[in-house]
Amino acid sequence: MKRLAVAAMALLLGSCTAAAPAPGAPAGASARRPTNLNLGLCFRPSEYNNYNIGDLRTIYISTRRGYVYRLITEEDCFKPETDRISLARQRLGERDVCIGDMIQISTSGWRGGAAGSCLALVSGLTRDSRESGLWSRQD
Repeated sequence: MKRLAVAAMALLLGSCTAAAPAPGAPAGASARRPTNLNLGLCFRPSEYNNYNIGDLRTIYISTRRGYVYRLITEEDCFKPETDRISLARQRLGERDVCIGDMIQISTSGWRGGAAGSCLALVSGLTRDSRESGLWSRQD
């Protein structure tokens, strides 16, 4: 009976041990799978920290994680006098905005110029700083 109790205890303790790190991971790394945020597939509008206007329908935004995203609108949204933008999720209740999602962009012009609002498609990541004019991660 004592052996059965010891075997049961060993089995329980064995199931409580931490999972081993993924092969090739540094020592002490957790075995968690990377999230879409860590892979750069999604971002949070609150992480946006800089932008550069490509043309009247294209804007590039950078995030604190170092990724640069290309956003494309169907209408001429970004005038030369645009000096501020803000981003908002299109779908309420969603925390992240991912590639392929729509996002609401509000613009305001220099010295009280006309404010506007438009929908943009998050078309993808860009790593070419010559294209976006913004520094981006190269991993």
